Amino acid sequence: MNQINRYVGKGENARILAEYLKENKGIDHSSSQAIMSPCIIIGDHGHTHDRTYNNIKKLSSQGLSFDYIHIDFHSDLAAGGGCPDSSNFVSWLLIDGLVDKVYMIGNDSFPLPTNNPLELKIAEYEGRNPIHNVVRSYVSAATPDFIPFLKNETFYVSIDLDVIDDSIFSGEEYTGSQEGQLSVNDVLQVLSMIKQSGAKVIGADLCGFEVEDRKDAEESLANIAIIYDTLESLLEGNQSMS
Repeated sequence: MNQINRYVGKGENARILAEYLKENKGIDHSSSQAIMSPCIIIGDHGHTHDRTYNNIKKLSSQGLSFDYIHIDFHSDLAAGGGCPDSSNFVSWLLIDGLVDKVYMIGNDSFPLPTNNPLELKIAEYEGRNPIHNVVRSYVSAATPDFIPFLKNETFYVSIDLDVIDDSIFSGEEYTGSQEGQLSVNDVLQVLSMIKQSGAKVIGADLCGFEVEDRKDAEESLANIAIIYDTLESLLEGNQSMS
């Protein structure tokens, strides 16, 4: 049985959430410089989401093979740039062969306009050009129709909280996007579908929030902690598989 490894990245927001989880749930986190699977990692604000690329690269270097579930208001498939950044790191995951497919949830405008931010989109890399992603659209990820896409598969899951509308926040906190269209319950439902599918999740991270003042953020941190707990629960099934 493998123990879940918990890590915290650099940044004040990551530190605040890790502090909250320790005080309220007794959960400790180590530095994320070296990570081992199964793991969950607390990230910082959304402009640091490209750290997910490094997390996946570290796990891939350990001989692990998996695909990637990207729950985010932005696809992060932008073209351009000579290295991964917060706008294009998903493209680089495909280009560098770290994953074969990306399952995208939460974006309703790019690269496929479906008018349903809960609709699953799958991106693959084809061709020899530096950026050439083929994206196809599928079912709602918040319904059992999502489950057949996940069975017998292995994933790394990342959530950028800018995918969520402002119902997650109660004070002077924000995600950097006022356009997120999913509710907290939508995200929890997607995570529930992943868990029900029996898919193996070997790593996960959570980022995309900014806290102006810890003392005014307790309710918001409690909401984020609910998502953290549900995300971590995806890793627990792996322990019986080990």
